[in-house]
Amino acid sequence: MGKSMEMGTNHAGDYLRGFCSNLGTSNEEVQAVQETVQKAGEFHNRRSPISIAAAIIFMIIQLSDSKKPRRR
Repeated sequence: MGKSMEMGTNHAGDYLRGFCSNLGTSNEEVQAVQETVQKAGEFHNRRSPISIAAAIIFMIIQLSDSKKPRRR
């Protein structure tokens, strides 16, 4: 007791597998998303990690040949 514990922070990469699995993305798309998230991690920003992960997944899927239909 009395010792402080460092709270872990969430990063966009923490959400990728679950989001990509739910969307049924291909292995190539998952790899592209992971690489992009790693590059984005070099920037310091105050955005939500969930928003960053979702935006990157959206962009990669839109750039890929197997575009998934968007739900409204």
